[in-house]
Amino acid sequence: GALVVAAARRAGAASVVASDLSETSLAIAKRMGADDVVLVGSGAQLPAVDVAFEASGAARALGGVLAAVRRGGTVVQVGNLPAGPVTA
Repeated sequence: GALVVAAARRAGAASVVASDLSETSLAIAKRMGADDVVLVGSGAQLPAVDVAFEASGAARALGGVLAAVRRGGTVVQVGNLPAGPVTA
């Protein structure tokens, strides 16, 4: 995830928001260039975004990513999901 943050920043993203279950990972994301971070499970909502990258590979994370992307937005699956159907 931190490398996705760095790549988005380098590519010129207007704003980069990272979310994670770990405060340590979020601190790394901030150092890598995230403008804002959201601790999953804290009750904080992810802002609506045009493009979202899912880098954990956890099927449960996909629902939050889909909810955060604006209508007509783009989801990029970077993490590898498990084989078989995934319910978001």
